[in-house]
Amino acid sequence: MAWFRTIVVFTAVASVFAFVVLLGFGALVQTQIEADSRHIIVRDALGQRVHRLSGMVMVPSDCHELISRAMELDVTNYLLMFRTWEDPNRVCNNEDMPRQFNLTVFAPSTGVAFQAMLDDVSIPLTVIPTIE
Repeated sequence: MAWFRTIVVFTAVASVFAFVVLLGFGALVQTQIEADSRHIIVRDALGQRVHRLSGMVMVPSDCHELISRAMELDVTNYLLMFRTWEDPNRVCNNEDMPRQFNLTVFAPSTGVAFQAMLDDVSIPLTVIPTIE
């Protein structure tokens, strides 16, 4: 009978351990998914001393709109600022929704770096240059 008790205890401990590991990995995957949804990929259509930037930003709900603008930090660094605002007169679905942006930045065609902020929080940005 002692072996039966040992098997039951081992099974219970193994089940609890497996459940804790599953919760840990689930939280890790959820964190990675949220981080990926905040990453912005920007298409930079290069012209002579002009950058036409376009892409998508995820906003918190379908009631949120996006305001975008570019700001020159110095000669070679530019900040893409994204702000959201929520329409209080609508009933919203609280799932992330994509919003498109288009910006024009007058700057040298090469040697320029872009950074991004969404509602005053720095977010990762990947710029993919193309030539018009």
